[in-house]
Amino acid sequence: MPTFEGRPVEQRHRDMLTEFQRQLRKMTREYAEKRNRPLLLAVVVPETVEISRDAGIDIEVWLKEQLVDMVIAGNGYVPFSTSMATLQMVELGHKYGVPVYPQINANTGDGLFKRNIEVWRAAGMNFWSTGGDGICLFNLIDMDGEAGKMTRRILTEIGDPAKIARQDKLYAADIDLETAGYGFGDVRFYMYRQNLVPMPLALPGSYVEFSVGDNLQGAAKEGILSELKLRLLIEGLAASDTLSLNFNGKTLGGKQADAAFKANPESHWREYDLNASDVKNGTNRIDAELTLSRSTKTAPSLSRLELSVRYRI
Repeated sequence: MPTFEGRPVEQRHRDMLTEFQRQLRKMTREYAEKRNRPLLLAVVVPETVEISRDAGIDIEVWLKEQLVDMVIAGNGYVPFSTSMATLQMVELGHKYGVPVYPQINANTGDGLFKRNIEVWRAAGMNFWSTGGDGICLFNLIDMDGEAGKMTRRILTEIGDPAKIARQDKLYAADIDLETAGYGFGDVRFYMYRQNLVPMPLALPGSYVEFSVGDNLQGAAKEGILSELKLRLLIEGLAASDTLSLNFNGKTLGGKQADAAFKANPESHWREYDLNASDVKNGTNRIDAELTLSRSTKTAPSLSRLELSVRYRI
């Protein structure tokens, strides 16, 4: 099979899987009729129609022929990079009257979802903003101790967009899981892998995108936005390197951040205070211009990106 080699399948492979889905649908309908109540059929598919087709899933045909009752979009490993991509899947499902549930996976490369309720709120807000009918949670299995307390908070908070709309959040750029030691098939081939961190700073044209579901401009007008801080982990630079960072086309800077970098250039978090007008409700982008010095020893990269949103209420 082409997928074993990381290649897109051919149409004949999609046709084979579609025929299997037809047979499965026929079976569930027959069983539902026997027991006199519905037997719903859900499918988990990659984040986009294109990746789904590459993997053998002709999702639009399935929806058009009413072969599924609900769609779970994505494996959830890169929720901040895929929320706007998932919008395509949400719109397609709704076109055929099928609900779509974007997925968030607790096992991301940086462990943020294991320890921070604010990152769950942020990812949840992103998916609600796509018009999703709900959110599917995966690998959220801790129910004991402190981890269990956070699990219960997650389950009671992110299911209601109104509840989390004005709560503190932590948005982030997703990590390319293959660089974090994940090497199985759905990461290598079936997953959205565009514009993730680590972002190679020395590669011209490279950039990172992530989504923000909060209406920060509205919050600022209401006077309830307390803090908006961008944190970037820069690794591998020499003190004599020249780096210019741009966020949504605006140059980031500041004497305090630059001085701290000069003191510890190889691995340092830079922090920038932003205005609400700097951040888009939707896709945000950061890119860089770098001039390397002769003393640079390692490949420099933007390894982490976090956007902290704090409210006064």
